[in-house]
Amino acid sequence: MVSKNRVRRLMARKLYRSSKVGAVDEGDIGTVPDKDEQMKFMKSTALLAGLLAVSGCGLAEARQRTPDLAGYVDHYPFDRVNGVTFRANPLVVAGVRRAVTDAKIREAVLENDDVVDTPILQLSEGRLYADSFDPKGGGSTNWAILITADGSKTAVCFSDDAVYGEGTSTWYYEGEVAFVQDGPCPGEKDDIEARFGTWPVGSIPG
Repeated sequence: MVSKNRVRRLMARKLYRSSKVGAVDEGDIGTVPDKDEQMKFMKSTALLAGLLAVSGCGLAEARQRTPDLAGYVDHYPFDRVNGVTFRANPLVVAGVRRAVTDAKIREAVLENDDVVDTPILQLSEGRLYADSFDPKGGGSTNWAILITADGSKTAVCFSDDAVYGEGTSTWYYEGEVAFVQDGPCPGEKDDIEARFGTWPVGSIPG
């Protein structure tokens, strides 16, 4: 699929070159393109315009084909909904990548399948919450994804030293550290709601 930016660049080049045909330099009377050259230019311009329209439709259709995440509620992250697991869903992948820039954390959250998962929770304000941990470390490496059903807002929690109430966990949002909390990433719905309110849709209580 040809990207919009590439098509625009190609069209701009064509238009720029055509504007030079017939340009009058000092002491030059200019050159008018013959009919064959004009026809070639018109055909190529029409083709590029068509590619731009097709690429735009493809992007719009891709967005439309990705339903919101509400269907994953009460499923495990490894369950397939409409043929796609939660962690492989484009909305989740894009949200996690937007929330945290650390490649190792992204890999752990999105690509590590040797984990213990819990069913995805439905929170207020249309948010979903999925938490997991790596059993090899006894749960000290754990993480969670807090995301709106439309994927517009995503926060990621990660810890590699918190278990049994010790250590800390870090929350990431929009590519930055949002805050650090004591203990592992929370896993109970009531605890999550009490700590975070409607964040990241709204503000954190207190």
